[in-house]
Amino acid sequence: MTPLEDFDLDRTIVRDSGAGTRPFGVVSERNGVPRTSDRVTEVRGVRVSVRTGPRAGRMKVYVGKRYLGTVDARSATTRWHGVKLKVPADEARTGRLRFVPVTKRPVKVRFVWPIG
Repeated sequence: MTPLEDFDLDRTIVRDSGAGTRPFGVVSERNGVPRTSDRVTEVRGVRVSVRTGPRAGRMKVYVGKRYLGTVDARSATTRWHGVKLKVPADEARTGRLRFVPVTKRPVKVRFVWPIG
């Protein structure tokens, strides 16, 4: 799988074919809700790389209006960590992937893999 990794300048839009510079978006109440620039089709899950640590927060993940799950990036150790959220195949959806903050503490997202 090739991750969606190219975030735009304000770090709220995730685009296809990443730049390879390892940019990241910040999911927090202070900026817009990061989302994919285009709709993804027949998605039944997502895998994201998040920066964990004691100062990290939580975020909800949606495809369109379908809630996939919550990512908790809080941890005693600081590192990039992969998290996978999936729903049954018959609940696959088409829409933009969105990352919505749950806490005031931010979540840093580096890579996004839609799962079909």
